[in-house]
Amino acid sequence: MTDPRAWVFGDIQTGSVWYYSGQTAFKLPFADKQARAVIWQFVASRGEPVFLIRDHDGMQPAISDLEQSGGQLEHRGLVMGMPYYRVTWPRR
Repeated sequence: MTDPRAWVFGDIQTGSVWYYSGQTAFKLPFADKQARAVIWQFVASRGEPVFLIRDHDGMQPAISDLEQSGGQLEHRGLVMGMPYYRVTWPRR
């Protein structure tokens, strides 16, 4: 998650990720289903590392959309007490 090219998505902890590690993180629950579809397509096409912090129940719709788009979550541990995942997409 410390790779400067990494995309980090979450909700409540995004500010803490920036403050403590200097890593840009994006608040995902504010995006609607269509915006999330564009986001997932864009970041998948770039081939850069993608992480998701499940730091609020409001993340579940985004997680469901990600999985419906073919994304897979690999549990990597805890960050600030919240589970975080590496996101991967099937090879094309």
